[in-house]
Amino acid sequence: MTLDLWTPKFDEDRLHPNFRTILSHGSQEAREVISSWSNDFPDRDGKLIDEFQLTFDSSFWELYLNAAFQQLGFSCQYNHPSPDFELIDGANTVIAEAAIASNAGGYRPEWDKQGFVRTEGFDIRQAIRYTATRLSNAITTKAKKYIDSYQALTHVNEKPFVICVAPFDFPFSFDWSQTALRQVLYGIDEPMIERNSEGEKFVIGLSESQAVTKDSGVDIPVGLFRDDQLSHVSAVLFSSLATFSKARALSEGAEEYSLFRAERYNAHGTESFVQVAKKPEYTESLLDGLILCLNPHANHLLDPSRFQDTEISIESWNPDTNEYICEAPHNSLIRRFVFTTKVRESNKDAETSSIPTEPEYNEIARPKWTDRELRPVNGILGLAINNHLAHVDDWTAVVFQDSVDGTWHAMAVKLHVHSLLEFREVNGDEGPGSVARLDDHATLEEAFNDICDSITEFEGAKSADT
Repeated sequence: MTLDLWTPKFDEDRLHPNFRTILSHGSQEAREVISSWSNDFPDRDGKLIDEFQLTFDSSFWELYLNAAFQQLGFSCQYNHPSPDFELIDGANTVIAEAAIASNAGGYRPEWDKQGFVRTEGFDIRQAIRYTATRLSNAITTKAKKYIDSYQALTHVNEKPFVICVAPFDFPFSFDWSQTALRQVLYGIDEPMIERNSEGEKFVIGLSESQAVTKDSGVDIPVGLFRDDQLSHVSAVLFSSLATFSKARALSEGAEEYSLFRAERYNAHGTESFVQVAKKPEYTESLLDGLILCLNPHANHLLDPSRFQDTEISIESWNPDTNEYICEAPHNSLIRRFVFTTKVRESNKDAETSSIPTEPEYNEIARPKWTDRELRPVNGILGLAINNHLAHVDDWTAVVFQDSVDGTWHAMAVKLHVHSLLEFREVNGDEGPGSVARLDDHATLEEAFNDICDSITEFEGAKSADT
């Protein structure tokens, strides 16, 4: 039995923008897909339909999870008011709680895409940082809820606990939120990539994160699954692709004006697959895009067998070797965009509606660290170890140790960056300005003081030239 999700219960101005858009512009077939996700999903507190129409995102995510767990073969029990899911797998039980990463107060909500333009100057690194802070907030809030409330419940105690999180924090954040999630859980930023003369990619280093900085300048620790700080959380189940476009991709027909562009993982090479097609040539599955992130330090380890041999990617961390592990199925979905064009007949008699004023939102800005505060940053680049970053006036300095002889060295670029990856990308002859002090220094402090002097000399010489 499915729920009647689409008969409006409230005045139009109270309905959530996503609900209004899908009701007025979405296809009946796609709405029917979403309705099918409510099969055997009880409205336990009598508020699910109301919340679906008024706040939308969290209810949409719960409906999707209900369908996904059923397809995975779990028996979903809803005999208790909380947590959200009690999943029976033979003699074993898994407890799952749904969460979404929402926008911070004053920042653009994910549904307000019309006024958002991703220009050439859009700073993807800052978008990743912002989304990482929102995902961290969603995960740690639910982890605290488990400690404060859930663990004392008899049907929860001594069972694996999974937090299921989806990003609804910013327009199009599904494009970069997987990177943000890996920062939050495993402290992984991104590999540093070069291409050889044949154009083939190869990894020359790895950038890691110990913290992400909120716009306010406050640091949030990351790498939550690299130690036992969240040992009561067995795993995080994540999808950046469980959106209305998922329902469109699963629907039959009604997408003749839509072009799907999907990027899929290539297990046999360095370049991902890209598919561009209209329906019915384009297809994807319900589970496509799901990622299961295991916590190796969990008190109650999750048996991943239900998630294996499916379209789901399984990620973890090896605490013995300090290595990130990813088992992604060949052809698994990484990202997907849908482009729709419809031709409408003009109505000359219709009044031209006024364009609404764009709301003023806080901008995702580059947070400034305390000047000259050296911050350790994990990462590997050639022989450099024990990397540290610091903002020095308008510059960023990196100070590192030679892994062979133990001496310290330093470089700087005239731009505020927050990771080794960013530093490498902007460093060079065509960068914003760079200096280096590669002389041998006995200590971190000596190398840092030397690069600070070099920055002062560079600025002085530049002023003299002008």
